[in-house]
Amino acid sequence: MFTPSGTLVDTFPVPGCANGPTGLALGDNQRFRGACASGPAAVEVRTGKVHMIVPDVGGADEVLSNPGDHNFYFGISAGPKLGIVDGNNDHVVAVLSGHGGHSVAAYAGNDQVFSPEKAATGIAVFTNN
Repeated sequence: MFTPSGTLVDTFPVPGCANGPTGLALGDNQRFRGACASGPAAVEVRTGKVHMIVPDVGGADEVLSNPGDHNFYFGISAGPKLGIVDGNNDHVVAVLSGHGGHSVAAYAGNDQVFSPEKAATGIAVFTNN
């Protein structure tokens, strides 16, 4: 079991990651994605190597990895938008405008994705079908 000691052991610089990362999520391929104003940063867990900054999905407040569909979901308040990036190749799957916001959740059992509606009207539910 991991028990943090409070001792900082390393820092990974993330060049090209404007104003962040503001959120982190670990994917299946041992790369995590950091939410940056300039776009998600794909970073190798073991070495800290930045593989790329993914364009067109910048400004996320939160990032979530869904092991059910291997995608990363980015809740973007500005817009609002919900960004979807393929965790295997870091290509943008979609950017859904008008929905989403500060948070995002997913259920791997049926690959549904949930995001609060910006207008405080409820929770948007998305599915891959």
